[in-house]
Amino acid sequence: MAACDSTLQTLAFEVESSWAESATTMTYGVTTNEPIDISGITQTMLAPERVVARRLAGSKGIPGPFSISFSFSCHLTGHGSTTSGATTLSDLYRLMGLALGGGAVVASAGTTLTGGTATVPTTTASGTFSAGGLCRIGALGDGDGEGQFYAISTHSTTSLTLLNDLAGAPQNGAVLYSADLAYPASSSCSLTGVRFRIQTADTQWVLHGCFPTAIGFSGLNPGETPKVNFTWGASWAEPVSTTFPTTPTADTFSPSPVAADGSCFYNTVGTSTRALLNLRQFSVEYSLGVVPVMGGSGVNGYQVITGATRTQDTCTVNLTVDAEGADTTPTWWDEWLSNPAKHLLYTLNSKAGQAVGFYFRNLCYTGNRPSQTATNGRNTVSMSFMAYAGSTTTSDLTLAPLVIAGA
Repeated sequence: MAACDSTLQTLAFEVESSWAESATTMTYGVTTNEPIDISGITQTMLAPERVVARRLAGSKGIPGPFSISFSFSCHLTGHGSTTSGATTLSDLYRLMGLALGGGAVVASAGTTLTGGTATVPTTTASGTFSAGGLCRIGALGDGDGEGQFYAISTHSTTSLTLLNDLAGAPQNGAVLYSADLAYPASSSCSLTGVRFRIQTADTQWVLHGCFPTAIGFSGLNPGETPKVNFTWGASWAEPVSTTFPTTPTADTFSPSPVAADGSCFYNTVGTSTRALLNLRQFSVEYSLGVVPVMGGSGVNGYQVITGATRTQDTCTVNLTVDAEGADTTPTWWDEWLSNPAKHLLYTLNSKAGQAVGFYFRNLCYTGNRPSQTATNGRNTVSMSFMAYAGSTTTSDLTLAPLVIAGA
């Protein structure tokens, strides 16, 4: 039998009820940008290390433990459909939440605004949007929400207090969209195991006791298409044989390039006044702190990983803006020296169902003092920040240094 096309593949996943349990059922699926390299599923034959009596004699190797690592990337899409009504967490944001530590919808349903101010819009629904989360308001060109993302301080009765202001007081009937959220969790170092099923047109595999070892984001510059990139380890693997392809059917939501219908809010922490940057470049470097735990009481005879724990994550934000004219007190040069805590909300685009936003609630300068660089032949200024937890300890969401939203 001739081998099949190597580009045909599916990826499904499930949250485990116990670490590396011997089960193969799957509930969720994601579409990857390229086939997963199956060669990362390995079990090493150990050297026998035996003395032999004859010069050309030898001994059989010893089957060793599993050593598994696999990587894949997905388009970083919005929710896939409008979030003006009932909203449930999409599979992609569920997976990002499992990697980072937290995933949820900011509200079970969208609603509308009836008035209020640019800082405290009045909502039709009462107290339904989670503090610390992101929502999306209105549509591009409406003069108030502009379809951008907004960070929520509180939603008490019908008063939605925002951490970044609308462009103007909201019109009666403006849509307040819910959103999928993924964010780091601070409250626990424990980590829930995940199992994956990788189906190719030939071999098929279920990987048990999976844990994230890296997550990254690319394509965040204007004109690029955003992606989320994962690397996972696994405790053990088994070949399976099921119908190809089979359920669950992964979503194939369309991504949107980073475009001029988005925006970048930037101001001092505690100040909600609308202040926008014209970004020329933007990147996020997220270092995930996850350590596998070795031990006994495993499920498979060649398994040595029986859990994983979270350690310190780090997040660096890099951005580039146009250089200013001559000034004895350049904005970024002086700001680096005083180093006030900043917050930043980057709406990549504002298209319903495709919109993506990044919020950093506590940024502090790092790296060299920003003077001037050049980007594509133009004078620019580049800055770097460390993203830290916020000061509101109500929940993991209000603490989270990074919140990613899709709506």
